[in-house]
Amino acid sequence: MTNTPFNKAYFMISCGYGFMGSSTLQQQAIHLVFGTDEGMVREKASGIFAALTEGTNEFSHEILEAACGDSDEAAQLVRQVMEALRTLPFFPGRKVVWMKNCNFLGDSVTGRSSTTEAALDSFRQLLESGLGPDVLLLISASEFDKRRSFNKFLLQYAADVCHLYGRAGIPVDAEKRRRGGHPKGKRREGCHFV
Repeated sequence: MTNTPFNKAYFMISCGYGFMGSSTLQQQAIHLVFGTDEGMVREKASGIFAALTEGTNEFSHEILEAACGDSDEAAQLVRQVMEALRTLPFFPGRKVVWMKNCNFLGDSVTGRSSTTEAALDSFRQLLESGLGPDVLLLISASEFDKRRSFNKFLLQYAADVCHLYGRAGIPVDAEKRRRGGHPKGKRREGCHFV
C-alpha cells in the first residue's frame, strides 16, 4: 500500500468518533453525512461536528451554509470552502470546516451545471493534494447523487461516510417510494460505511 493521503489504512466501524488513532499517515480528513431526511442529517452532522471540535478553540472552526440557489452561488461557496481549508487556524490545534446543508451534490439543475462541476473538480484536486495536518472537512447533504464523479470521490476517500437509513435498514427515500409518502412509525437511523 502506498503512502498517499487517501489510502484506506483506517476504517471506522461505527459513528463513534474515536478515529484519531495512530497511523503512519494523518487520518483521512473528510467526513460525510448524507440522507434524504434533513432533520436526521442535521442532527448526526451536529453530533459529528461537536465530537470533532471537542477540546479545541471555537474560533478555529468555520461553518459555511451550503444551501445554494444556483450554480454561481454553489461555485462561490466551493471557493470559500477551499479558502477556509487552505487557511491555517489562528490558534493551535485542529481546524474543522463544515460544509453544512449542501444541496448541490444531488441530481439537480444546480448540481449538474458546468459551473458547479468545474468548481467541484477544483475542490477534488485540492482534496487529492492533501489538507493541512490538523484540518478536517465535514460535509452534510440531504441531496447526494452517488453517480456523480465528485461524490464517488467523496465516498471512496472519506474517513467515514454516514448514510442515514429509515426503518428496517431501508434508505429513507426508498421507503418513502415504497409506501407512497413519508415512512410511518418511528424511524431509526443506520450508518453505512463504504
